[in-house]
Parts: sequence; C-alpha cells; structure tokens
Amino acid sequence: MSPQDRERAILEEVQKNLISEGYEVVIYPNKLLVPPFLGSFRPDALAFRSDKNLVVEIATQSPSTERRLRDLREKMAHQTEWGLRLVWSSPGAHARALQRASTDSIDNTIEEVEKLVSSRYYRPALMLGWAALEALGRNLIPTALARPQSPARLIEHIASRGVLSPSEADEMRELISKRNRIVHGELQTDVRRKDLLELIRVLKMVRDQVTL
Repeated sequence: MSPQDRERAILEEVQKNLISEGYEVVIYPNKLLVPPFLGSFRPDALAFRSDKNLVVEIATQSPSTERRLRDLREKMAHQTEWGLRLVWSSPGAHARALQRASTDSIDNTIEEVEKLVSSRYYRPALMLGWAALEALGRNLIPTALARPQSPARLIEHIASRGVLSPSEADEMRELISKRNRIVHGELQTDVRRKDLLELIRVLKMVRDQVTL
C-alpha cells in the first residue's frame, strides 16, 4: 500500500469513528471550509460538532512532520472552539494488532503498581504503570492505538482526546525519558515516588474515561 493509500484508509477509519461521536467530517477540505486562523495550512480533515470542532491530521515520524505539527499547534494555541485530533501513521502500521486488556486485568495492574510503590520498587512500578497506560489507551482509542505505540505517540493520542490537560501531558512526557533509559539498560536511573504517584493518578483518571 502506498503512503497516500495508507493515509486515505486511516482517514476513512477516523471518519467513521468521528461520525459515531456525532461529528460531521470533511476529508481534504477545500480552502473555503478551512478556518481563517489556519492561514495557508491545509489539514487532512475537519470535523464539526455543535460543541466543538476538530482539525484532523495524519502524521508520520519525520523532521518535516515535527515542523508541520509545531506550526499547527502554534496556530491553534488560543482557539477555544477547536481541538486537534492527531493520528500517527508509520511503516510499522502493518504490525499485528494487540488484544485489548480486560477491566479486571487493568484494575489489578494498577493495584500492583500501587503495591510496588508502597514497597519502594520504583523502577518496576514505572514500567508496569506505563504498560497499564498503554492498555488503557488502547481501550480508550481502539482504532488509533490497536498496534504498539511509542511512548510519545501514546501520550499524544490520549492528550488529543482531552483526557489529559497540557500540564498532565507534559508530566507524562517527562517520565518517558526515564522509562526509555530503564528499557535500554540504564538501571541506575532515578525514579521518584512523587512521579509514580502522579502516574497512578493519571492511570485512575484515564480508567474512569474507559468503557470496557
């Protein structure tokens, strides 16, 4: 499948999901539909609903994409009636879709994280907590997160749904560096208790948004 065909297929899937959320969706909108604050920026799709509108963008990991998204976020920074729905696409999108975790397994995992923190096993708690966050994300946004995600994309997806505030998303991004260093063998990485308490709070908050 060509990159263009892949993008179109993703957009059509996103369109179905947004329609189920009550939006009217226009793929590749013409300039008459694009809101003035976007200027010359042409989004992949726009979604309209009485309470909130969305700019929909399909993104791939590249320097040019980072610049494009930075420009888009700057344009949308002060827009109260518009949100951003960002969907990541990559050559790895053909990877096997993962099974969604059950309610009990997620709740039990959050309890395990709390026990690890109480016992001061901070690094294992971070790794297990992050696994629980991805499992929650997969249940919250099943289409976009059906396949394995990088930590940064996971936070981007969850934040784009309005579940995390900008400050909460930033705090989770700060944990990504520690999580990655541990994964790659920097076992001396310092993980603080307060970081894990915030992670647990976020896990429970996201859990409240998920209907399993």
